[in-house]
Amino acid sequence: MELMESSEEDDEEDEDAEEAGDGSDSTDPGDQLCDGEEEQDAEPVRVLSRLLRKAPEGECAWDTWLDATRRWPRLQVALGSPEFFRRGDDLRVAFGAEKLRALCEEQRQLRAERRRKRAEAAERLKTGVEEFVKEAERRRELMNGRFRGGFVLNSPAAQAEEQREQKERERQQQQQQQRARLEQEAAEPQEEEGQSQGGGLLRRDGQERLVFRRPQPRPELEAERAKHREAREEARRQQERAQQQSRAQKLREKVEEDEAASRQRQLVEVAEVARR
Repeated sequence: MELMESSEEDDEEDEDAEEAGDGSDSTDPGDQLCDGEEEQDAEPVRVLSRLLRKAPEGECAWDTWLDATRRWPRLQVALGSPEFFRRGDDLRVAFGAEKLRALCEEQRQLRAERRRKRAEAAERLKTGVEEFVKEAERRRELMNGRFRGGFVLNSPAAQAEEQREQKERERQQQQQQQRARLEQEAAEPQEEEGQSQGGGLLRRDGQERLVFRRPQPRPELEAERAKHREAREEARRQQERAQQQSRAQKLREKVEEDEAASRQRQLVEVAEVARR
């Protein structure tokens, strides 16, 4: 008898596993996502199927009913209050068999619906993660076009600023050379004019010195000098404006760098979390 009872219990456990583990060996992403939820959804189906096999007519022993309510506490609420009675020395429980079958089918459908939703959610999550990773990779490639070595900014604006400074230095050098040439050209007529206006050698204390009168200013020379002064002032003002614009541009680039680096770090962190 003990061997027969043990064999019957083994058969019931196998049937329960088949009934509740409907597709439990599947590699569906929804099933692998939350094993705890799958097991929780499978328990009511397992309990109802076992109870239906033991009580197809809606009557079972008290121990069977007690074990079923212990495994699924909502059974009595879902099935309704059963009828308890004695048959000889045995305590029996009676309930609606059709209602039990309907409840079992309802739980199967509910479990299938939840499994389908979990599979869809897992598929959406998988697709979303892949798209997110692709977007992160694309943005990282774009950032690599601006960042050399990952962190050093290779800004076109910085190169343009360096070129502007180089041109400004060359222009100032050309202006200095031009001023020196003009001063040299202006000094030669002054010396000739001074000599023509009574200049000559002056002997004093045994030494000879060349002296000449101070020449009168020439209007065209003064106008040329005034023009050069205005040009220098204008160049100085342009240089100051260029420096102010350069500082403002560098400040904007620094803010953009910080924002871009922050977004890149967030994308990489989220991508790493999604991969894990």
